[in-house]
Amino acid sequence: MALKKVESISVTTTGAAGSASGTATTSYSYFGYVKAIKLNYHASAPATTDVTITTATAPAITICTATNAVTDIWRFPRIKVEDSAGVAQNQWVPIPIADKITVTVAQADALTGCVVVDIWYDEES
Repeated sequence: MALKKVESISVTTTGAAGSASGTATTSYSYFGYVKAIKLNYHASAPATTDVTITTATAPAITICTATNAVTDIWRFPRIKVEDSAGVAQNQWVPIPIADKITVTVAQADALTGCVVVDIWYDEES
């Protein structure tokens, strides 16, 4: 297993204080499994800041959300396995990805680099 880091995704927000928003998408598509995410917030980001990380193509897969948060943090997102009938099983696995990654920020202040997201993935589960 060799973890690889996706390019850093920096989101600049524009708009009024407390309601500024912004979106950034990776330059490339990534193929593998999301293993970890590091969120690094601007020192002036307000406590109302919401971050949503998804795949870029509809229907989007939500990889991670952070609501009303500005503390730099590592996240290790997983999804629950379902059987062929759609019944959730008691097993969690890394999130598969074959797409670009989009980071959306809402309810922030207008900031350059409001949040910088690093995503670590592996080509094998």
